[in-house]
Amino acid sequence: PRGLLRGGSGKALVPSFPVRKAAPVVRRPWPERDEAEFARGKPLLKGMAIDPFSFKAETLMHLLLEIFVELELPKRVSLPLEKLQRFIVAVQSRMNPNPYHNFCHVFDVTQTVYALVVRSGLLPTLTDMERFALIVAALCHDLEHPGFNNMALTKTQGTGGTEFRHASLEKHHSLRAFELMVDHDVDLLSGLNTNTYYAFRTLVVDVILSTDMSQHKSYLDRAVAARDELHESLHVSLLDRSAAQSSPEAVPPSPTALAAKGKDVRRASAQLGMQLLMKVADISNVIKPFPVAAKWAVRITDEFFAQGDMERAQGLEVTPTCDSQKQTRIGLQKGFIDYLTKPFFAAVEGLYPALGDDFRVMDANRELWEGYTDELLVGEAGGYV
Repeated sequence: PRGLLRGGSGKALVPSFPVRKAAPVVRRPWPERDEAEFARGKPLLKGMAIDPFSFKAETLMHLLLEIFVELELPKRVSLPLEKLQRFIVAVQSRMNPNPYHNFCHVFDVTQTVYALVVRSGLLPTLTDMERFALIVAALCHDLEHPGFNNMALTKTQGTGGTEFRHASLEKHHSLRAFELMVDHDVDLLSGLNTNTYYAFRTLVVDVILSTDMSQHKSYLDRAVAARDELHESLHVSLLDRSAAQSSPEAVPPSPTALAAKGKDVRRASAQLGMQLLMKVADISNVIKPFPVAAKWAVRITDEFFAQGDMERAQGLEVTPTCDSQKQTRIGLQKGFIDYLTKPFFAAVEGLYPALGDDFRVMDANRELWEGYTDELLVGEAGGYV
């Protein structure tokens, strides 16, 4: 991958961010559309069953554009299709060919967060600019990812080769996202006035930064607090209704009013909802059909183990989840579900109950992992090449 520094022998030595000066924006024609592939993918955009590995990159680009179109963003925020096409081409060109953090992952997260906001009921509470910011953030959330995580980049500080070694990956992704959007060859945001631009920028950056896994516990706590606040609000409303019914002079709140109260609570935390659903999308492999989840499982563990091998070769402490000598692919998947996604998704489901059926897929997948070995997984799902 391009995110590696290499010694004279050509062997990968240490991970690095790209140099501070960004590469020129790639200008290439918008690809022709494979109508059969596009027709196969379009009906799946609002669901969880799409397998991005079964589509050509050019088709994924057209499907990403279709998400903007289905949200009516070209009309609602005055975005010419040509600018969106240039933007998608530029994003695709900036993704490194990593096993996991690659353009397929970018598509997968963007499509999944779109499906989640639709299926959860959050979408109607979002403004046009919030919808635009969410999709843009998803597209750019791993821009120029080097194939190593923040822990590896911290360990290799002082080894040279990166001007970004004091920044988190997520901050780098955010920086590059806006460099790309304002580049004269993309010019995505020229239609925004100053106030709207800065509000949009804040939204996009906040959503991207929410994917920093070092902040996962903080977002879990916020999700639990928001869920409890919502449930308490609805409980108080029901008590008010019960009291009103016992008084002949009082007018009890209608079911519509109760629903509206819950909606008000959700609207007050719409931006938190964007962050929470973005986090779900970023770790959503576990709620995909098992054959798709298995492909992602191979790719993420390939990337983890490559990092661990690099750390060991450099005499650094090996990140526990990246140690191929102590970890198994299956064990990592089971632990990821048990200790990370299951508690988080339970809190999110408390806010968005409509996602319950989607989250149950994780439980079914967890049971299936019990019957697998690493050898069987790789044999069925294959490598990422």
